[in-house]
Amino acid sequence: MAVRITYNSKNVDFTKGAAVRDIYYPRQVLQGVSTARKTETLNVYADCIVHMAFVNFMTGDATDDTLKRNLYQWKQWAEAGNAWTMAYDSAETVKTTLTATEAIGSTVIDLTSVSGIDVDGLYVIRNSVNIELVKIVSVGASTVTLTEGINVAFASGDRFRAEHFWDGRLISCKLTEDVKFWDFELEFSEDMN
Repeated sequence: MAVRITYNSKNVDFTKGAAVRDIYYPRQVLQGVSTARKTETLNVYADCIVHMAFVNFMTGDATDDTLKRNLYQWKQWAEAGNAWTMAYDSAETVKTTLTATEAIGSTVIDLTSVSGIDVDGLYVIRNSVNIELVKIVSVGASTVTLTEGINVAFASGDRFRAEHFWDGRLISCKLTEDVKFWDFELEFSEDMN
């Protein structure tokens, strides 16, 4: 299992796992009160923010120095707003879409592709307003069956992805180093474009 950034047809593989991996799903919600004193809640946006830190790479080690150079090159690409992905496990890169509208309670989900989807695997169904983590019971020719029904409705074209595979939009990253070691830390949000 290797953590991998992919961009511009290039792979950047980390030589060790993340020392820190925080994934959180903030939801932007607006609440308003009408003149009739009715409270209305609007779900504006659901996001996925990922923070990872990698520590103790060796300064002067040829493999780690190559990784450092590749990270600087990727950073320039990402800061320019170009497309890239992050996979916590380079073998888990499922990203597809729903082919039909799925109602609340649906347990069978129609997908564009089921390639790479594993039974007992965890996956995310999402759109710009809702995110749901699901577990797979079985995989058919173009469908997956979930352990329980979904809590919200999803539409055709909504994203279905591996739990730890994201299209990235860089928030921040830094590389700190001393004479013997260097560390790398990044934070990004899932790019829904």
